[in-house]
Amino acid sequence: MQPYAKMIFWCLPFLMMPIQSFALECDESAATETSNTGSNHQTIIQNGTNNTKDVVQEGIDNDLHLQQEGKSNQAKVSQTGDCNTAKLVQKGSNNSANINQTGKSNSITINQSN
Repeated sequence: MQPYAKMIFWCLPFLMMPIQSFALECDESAATETSNTGSNHQTIIQNGTNNTKDVVQEGIDNDLHLQQEGKSNQAKVSQTGDCNTAKLVQKGSNNSANINQTGKSNSITINQSN
């Protein structure tokens, strides 16, 4: 068996595990992410320079989509409780957002650009 085939068989169980957090960062950024309990989901995309994020998720089935493109954008997101949904898109420079969701089934969408 070829070496690459052995590696595929070895990695296969890990590839089948569910993914709960996805981050694509092409940025020189400061980042803090915390997800304390089960079934929380994050999609984080950062392109640019000096974009920062601070994310805290506590509870069950909270969902976050955060996208930052440009420079010096700031995002703080706190989700405490269950079934909260937040979508934040920042494009341009020097945008700032602070989202605090507490309780159950809260939803927010913010689009910022300049």
